[in-house]
Amino acid sequence: MWSNDEVSVINKINKLPQFSDNQLYLESKSYSSFDAQNDNLLCEIKKRNFESYHKYAVEGLILEKKKYESLMENSKGRQVLYVNLFTDDKVVIWNLTQLTNEGHDFSWFMKRMNKATFRSVNNKAEKEVSLLKIESSIDNNAKI
Repeated sequence: MWSNDEVSVINKINKLPQFSDNQLYLESKSYSSFDAQNDNLLCEIKKRNFESYHKYAVEGLILEKKKYESLMENSKGRQVLYVNLFTDDKVVIWNLTQLTNEGHDFSWFMKRMNKATFRSVNNKAEKEVSLLKIESSIDNNAKI
């Protein structure tokens, strides 16, 4: 389970028009490969501690290849979304299924990062990642 007030985040996302007819619900299993789902979607949700116009967002948001592969494997025919919520209440959503089907170049590369998100900064590991640009998202103007 997350420790980022996941129910509140999902409730905010469910206010977006894209989810009005088919609300997301929290994945309740600990250590699940995804955070939320509905009949048509499987979602990984990231709550960012910076604004949507911050340099980290502009340069591209990190998606781990291991996470991407796990999401795609568990989709069972549903669309896979990577949802990012920023401190300025903007939401940016990438449809990973659509990007994959359209032949998007994820430009995977190795990066030294924290081994786990909530662990010590001294515990590092090499991870294969992609930087997702806001321009490739399905909606970069949503505000909740």
